[in-house]
Amino acid sequence: MFGSTYEWDTIRKYVIAFGVLFNNLSVTREDAANNTVQTLRIPLTYSDKDKMLLRFTTNKDEKKPVSIVNPMMAFQLTGFQYDNKRKLNTLNKKLVRQTLNPSKIFYQYSPVPYNLGFSLYIAVKNQTDGTRILEQILPKFTPDWEIKVVLHEEMQQEFNTPIIIKDIQKEDTYEGDLETVRAITYTINFIVKAYLLGPEKTSGLIKVVTINMRVPEANDTSYSISSNNIAEQIEVYPGLLPGGLVGTSNATLTIPLNEIQPDSPYGIITKVTDFE
Repeated sequence: MFGSTYEWDTIRKYVIAFGVLFNNLSVTREDAANNTVQTLRIPLTYSDKDKMLLRFTTNKDEKKPVSIVNPMMAFQLTGFQYDNKRKLNTLNKKLVRQTLNPSKIFYQYSPVPYNLGFSLYIAVKNQTDGTRILEQILPKFTPDWEIKVVLHEEMQQEFNTPIIIKDIQKEDTYEGDLETVRAITYTINFIVKAYLLGPEKTSGLIKVVTINMRVPEANDTSYSISSNNIAEQIEVYPGLLPGGLVGTSNATLTIPLNEIQPDSPYGIITKVTDFE
């Protein structure tokens, strides 16, 4: 069962979509007269909280005073949980016709619902920066924010994806000597209602449907559906007049089946054969 290779980068696309939400936030600084003197765009990286705090509290530039450390943000994917409340019928298929070969179709079975856990970390030196960043994020979630994520463009697999705030935690680290950078951190935990895709398969189109009607004899306990006592046979298939522009339901006028394409304007022919 396992071993077939397919790579849709579904999880990576959700990670990118989540990060894009927070990659353009800024905070402003004012002087004593309440005039804006500086606008700082907040850098966003993919990392855990410890690595972000290490960069935040380490002054790599000796010429830069510790007192003007800028805010930082980071995020990471933290976990997966199957969501049976969003489960679809496993046997449902998404069908897409091949462009180069219209007689073939691609199909995928229903995607599998998973809740992806994400954490957004915010590190600031003062309370004002922290609350200003939060006020740019929290009002957007009531409690969810919905985005569209394209998981498989060729298969037209795109979903409106709710992103929900689960909880918010605050931590204030203010220990050490006067040279130690104060780190106020906020952790916002999110749930992303995601779908994961299975393998893509190929199948031909069905052009003819045959229905065999069987009538068992009275008290015939040996009757089975595989027996040959067919009373009536019904065949349904497409019909197209020569030239390929007009459909027909007349079996004597149609062109051969192998000349009828899936996108042809065909009609429907129903042929009934009585064997009694």
